Amino acid sequence: MVRLPTTPLLLAVLAVCACAPTGTWQNADVPQEQWKQDQADCRRIAQQQAARDFSLTQNSGRSLDNARGGEWAAQMNTFSTGQSQDRFFASCMTQRGYTLQPEAEPGG
Repeated sequence: MVRLPTTPLLLAVLAVCACAPTGTWQNADVPQEQWKQDQADCRRIAQQQAARDFSLTQNSGRSLDNARGGEWAAQMNTFSTGQSQDRFFASCMTQRGYTLQPEAEPGG
């Protein structure tokens, strides 16, 4: 059996997929003092939703099989869960009326 180099492969996947938008979540209709609390609430909700979805995919057999894929499959399952969590967080913030304001370009 040929063992794939898992760490470099995972790093390559992360480098390609690490294109999540960056910036600041802002809502002109909510006092700025509330922003951090809303973000904390949405992070908690997103973690719960991602964990639930991960559990459902594990139970349904749709996730990558750790027995066959070993460490690589476990890393990809973790990565996929993180991606889901990012989407759930963005959705939660958007539902609360926030928009993601891009970070200013350096030197611009």
